[in-house]
Amino acid sequence: MDKPVICRVWVIIMTILSELLSSKVRAEVFRQVFGLNAIALHVRELERRSGFAVGTIQTELKKLHRLDLVLKRRDGNRLYYSANQNHPIFPLNVSEEDKASILGNNAARLFKL
Repeated sequence: MDKPVICRVWVIIMTILSELLSSKVRAEVFRQVFGLNAIALHVRELERRSGFAVGTIQTELKKLHRLDLVLKRRDGNRLYYSANQNHPIFPLNVSEEDKASILGNNAARLFKL
């Protein structure tokens, strides 16, 4: 990849990360959806895993969906959310040490490095 493309991708990633890190709930929902398994999760499963209220999780999922970070899929009356694997931030193809040094302590905690 040439340098201008890398710079544009970097700006996009940093903008998204700053939006993510502005909310503890959003950061946790992001971590759950983009975690190691990266599977589709129902809102109630996110509630169980995170300990946050359903309404709060739904609000943050709407924001993450607006940022095109998560995809939603309906199965009957349930909505499942998953990581948008076509988004530039997925996956961050750098080593764990590089993630920590590039993204800093807040993002390192977000990704549980």
